[in-house]
Amino acid sequence: MAERGVYYLTLTIVLGAKFVEHRTPEQPYIESSVRGPQISFVENLDINIGLIRQILNTETLRIKKMKVGYRTRTEVAIVFLEDVANPTLINTVVERINAVHVDTINQGAELEHLIVDHTSSLFPLTRTAQRTDSVAHEVNQGKVVIFVDGDPTVLMVPATIRDFFQTSEDFSHTFHEATLVRWLRIVSFMFGLYLPALYISFTDYNPELLPKVLGLQIAKSREGVPFPAFIEVLIMQLIIEILREATLRMPKQMGQTLGIVGGLVVGEASVQAGIVSNILIIVVALTAVSIFVSPSYEFAIVIRVGTWVMDIAAAFFGLYGVVLVTIAGIYEVCALKSFGVSYADPFSGEYFRDLVTDGIIRAPYNLFRQRPGHLRVQDQTAESRYRNPAKHAPLGTSSPQLKKRNWRRPLK
Repeated sequence: MAERGVYYLTLTIVLGAKFVEHRTPEQPYIESSVRGPQISFVENLDINIGLIRQILNTETLRIKKMKVGYRTRTEVAIVFLEDVANPTLINTVVERINAVHVDTINQGAELEHLIVDHTSSLFPLTRTAQRTDSVAHEVNQGKVVIFVDGDPTVLMVPATIRDFFQTSEDFSHTFHEATLVRWLRIVSFMFGLYLPALYISFTDYNPELLPKVLGLQIAKSREGVPFPAFIEVLIMQLIIEILREATLRMPKQMGQTLGIVGGLVVGEASVQAGIVSNILIIVVALTAVSIFVSPSYEFAIVIRVGTWVMDIAAAFFGLYGVVLVTIAGIYEVCALKSFGVSYADPFSGEYFRDLVTDGIIRAPYNLFRQRPGHLRVQDQTAESRYRNPAKHAPLGTSSPQLKKRNWRRPLK
């Protein structure tokens, strides 16, 4: 402006003063563990990014933000390591999110259904997580993580079937215990998927395949039961599903009591009334418990739905139906792709090293010198380039003495 022939320049600075109430990071309620960090993400995107930066304090960490939804303008952040993650994978994730044209995006699950390769597949093609250490580990392995503002769970891509049998807690234990637990998860998966179907097949179609003593015990327990084996299983699984949903919807203080009391009362009453057999109660109970062994809630849903499909196939075709559904499931897994990566990796056999180091076996930690090959990352080496501790000795340490000594031997 001008005043008496003198001109003044006015500079205006606009600062954002927006403040949204949010909760502080707490313990994860989806991925619980005994050892390791107990911090989970929250609904605030900036806090979540800060938690990742606190763990991955590296200059190559990149965060790309976008807006999704014409009306909500939900902020979405893509997190990856620039020198590790595959550039094709990064571009694919960015292009698919930019191609989303909807009015509202309120949570990560809505975005997930719009960007995965096969929207109609039963198998989850992204892995969700709440733990900060688990997400940081996957980012360091070369995966891309998607944060959605307002959602405490994040999406990690690509996902393979191997990922749903692993947890971040596996690296907090010895390789003996971690390998044993992984095999336990695989056995529990088999129990949850096949036990009711095998009970139907052996009872109604192929009793001659059972040992004689076991067959007589099953026949004795079913004496007086008015329904075929499929109807028995149907009744008990419906009861289990009703109790499971009621436990989730009830207040936290009452949910556990409802599940225990409801299961005991309904199961005992059903046996006393002669509706189901004693052995079926054991089969259904073991099936229900085995489903909860799965560390991923999304994959547990696959087991729940797959159990029903197996039961229906066993009811119509017996053991042949179970085999046919198994072949169809294996074909589906081998045909799926998650952001360009085969869903069956590393079990497909092409990446044998991934299978024996961090697949069905969790090898000792000092053998993790390369990142997973099936992710096709830029930097395969996962170990430090500087293996000699003498070059990085702390101040006040006699470096020449360290150089002369074999650092793997115990101190004298």
